Order: sequence, then C-alpha cells, then structure tokens
Amino acid sequence: MIRRGPTGRARPRPNGATHLALRRRSGRVFCWRERGEVDFVVHHDGHFLPVQVCWDGPAERHHRALEDFYERFPQAEEVVFATAEGFEEEVARVGRW
Repeated sequence: MIRRGPTGRARPRPNGATHLALRRRSGRVFCWRERGEVDFVVHHDGHFLPVQVCWDGPAERHHRALEDFYERFPQAEEVVFATAEGFEEEVARVGRW
C-alpha cells in the first residue's frame, strides 16, 4: 500500500536527509507499508526500487518487510540499504538507476 494524502494522491514520507537526497535524484519517492514497511520506494519508468534506511545495517524486520514487498512487486529492483557508513555512495546509486 502506498501512503495517500487527503486528495487520494500518493504522498512522499518525509524522513530527513534520505528523503531529500532521493527526491533530488529521482523525483518520485513513496513509502510502502503492509505487514512491514519499506522506508522509501523510488518509482522510475515503471520500475520500483526499494530503499531501506538502517544506519547500523539491516535488521530482521527490514528483511521481513522486503520479503513482503517482493511478494507484491516481484519485478522490483534490488534493494538499496542506506547506512551511516555508505550513505553517499548508496544514495548516489539511486541517481544512476
């Protein structure tokens, strides 16, 4: 489920530096939530790229949320984990996508 505002249009989930960096590089950024949550989903040319923010590395809850996401969107691109250590490089990868 993509979070929608009062007008029914999808709206981005504000989440600081990661959200701003993704918006600058790709434009269409959303949150996905069902049983778990993928922090950001970048939509470009009909493709979806999940981005999980996990400063200390991915935890089990991140992997569970991604399993649910890939069940719903099996053709989605490989996840990007935005960590404190590799933030700039990982977010730049989204811009090259």
